[in-house]
Amino acid sequence: MNKLFSICIMVAILAACGSKKNNETANNTQDSNKTTTNNEANTKQSSTKVVAFTNIKPEAFKQLMGTKAGIVLDVRTQAEVDKGKLPKATNIDFYKPDFDDQVAKLDKSRPVYVYCAVGGRSGKAMKKMKAAGFKEVYNLDGGFGAWKQLGYTIEK
Repeated sequence: MNKLFSICIMVAILAACGSKKNNETANNTQDSNKTTTNNEANTKQSSTKVVAFTNIKPEAFKQLMGTKAGIVLDVRTQAEVDKGKLPKATNIDFYKPDFDDQVAKLDKSRPVYVYCAVGGRSGKAMKKMKAAGFKEVYNLDGGFGAWKQLGYTIEK
């Protein structure tokens, strides 16, 4: 009986030690994963404050246009453009049947700042441009309306 009791105590002690070691390993793995996740998040935040192929607010859109030369692309209709456009904007009407052909003529290696009236058409244009191999496309969140509402410069 004493042997059986001693064996049970030994098994319990070994199991407890093994369990503690497994918990330490699990905790170290979790801490390591947290560090990796935090490092990845910090890298993403510091190296890509504005992600290509995304909608960006007018303030960031304007700032990016000023710091990173590119193509300003207006995808509105001619009637909309006649009421005003962003400075130096090129117009390619999203609704025209040759839209894809006209966009394909643009330099795919340069950043493209695309906008429409409120952001819907330009969002679709951005997706098409990504599929066509453009490297960087930024969509003006809120479109021309948001730009104008903030009092930013427009051309007629």
